[in-house]
Amino acid sequence: MKKVLVLGSTGSLGKQTLQLLNKYRKEFEVIGLCANQNGDLLNDQLREFPNASVLLISRDGKKALNNFVESGPADLVINVLAGTIATDATIKALKKGKQVLLANKEAIICRGQNLTQLNQDLIKETGVDHLIPLDSEHNAIYEILRHASSISKNPQTLKVKNIYLPCSGGPLLGKTKKDLKNLTLSQILKHPKWSMGAKISLESALLINKGLEIIEAHYLFNLPLNKIKTFLHPECQIHGIVEFTNGQIYSYKSQPDMAEHIENALLRSINGQPNLKSKIKKITPAQFKKLTSKKVSQALFPGINLILNLFKTSPKSLKPFLQKEEKLIAKLLTGKITLQEFLKNLLA
Repeated sequence: MKKVLVLGSTGSLGKQTLQLLNKYRKEFEVIGLCANQNGDLLNDQLREFPNASVLLISRDGKKALNNFVESGPADLVINVLAGTIATDATIKALKKGKQVLLANKEAIICRGQNLTQLNQDLIKETGVDHLIPLDSEHNAIYEILRHASSISKNPQTLKVKNIYLPCSGGPLLGKTKKDLKNLTLSQILKHPKWSMGAKISLESALLINKGLEIIEAHYLFNLPLNKIKTFLHPECQIHGIVEFTNGQIYSYKSQPDMAEHIENALLRSINGQPNLKSKIKKITPAQFKKLTSKKVSQALFPGINLILNLFKTSPKSLKPFLQKEEKLIAKLLTGKITLQEFLKNLLA
């Protein structure tokens, strides 16, 4: 039985994670729960997992978070916190040899090279992958790569030509640049397909999130930026595509539901084999061309180029950008600035 810490247990992903851990109570024991500021829900969760210790970051601080992760007996750390505060904790978890299921994109963006190197060292030492992505797109790519390798006659020769990350277009799909001037906060937070927290909803609508996902994929899959493509896919049924140099193309198709990707990662952590139920399929060049033909409008969705330009200028510039973004989002959600002021400051 694996001992588990859940960082961000009160958020949307955290609540889904706990539901799945309940499903696999024979395989996992929750020994720690951590939230940023929702102490009431954290206490409710403690009644469900009475043997867990708890940490409230807004009360106990970043140092306590790092110690919570580093010093405890957990085998597995599930990091679904939002924000840069969990970056150091993720590094410390890997340094202690703990397996990490990661949805905290800030950790990869800010310390991607360190995280992937630590993971490679652990794989050499133990033969086990210690860093498993939870985001739907990265989890889909992760599973496609392993599936293709497992059925290949010569997996050593299997090389990636390109990977493709879908963009839904979210609540701005079909809008014009002029429409942004009259957009309300409630409109931009209402994603037509996904149910997400406020921060990720804002990032997703502007495709800042997609820019960050490209950087994540660069680190997670050791690919140059020019091999990571995007395409517009409002149906949200394709979660990732991998095109190999031998001409084979695989897609991961399912409903827009994060729970299955969390479950994939949980099962990977205990037996190395998730229950994919034929979600990964080989597709024809014609199907591939049709799926990836819709391009993203950079005029309407400036977020991708904003992030990539920052990264190309200096990878270190992304951390202050993310910290600035966190402060602006906090002001926006508490009514201290308007949506238009938020967009002007963030995209300037």
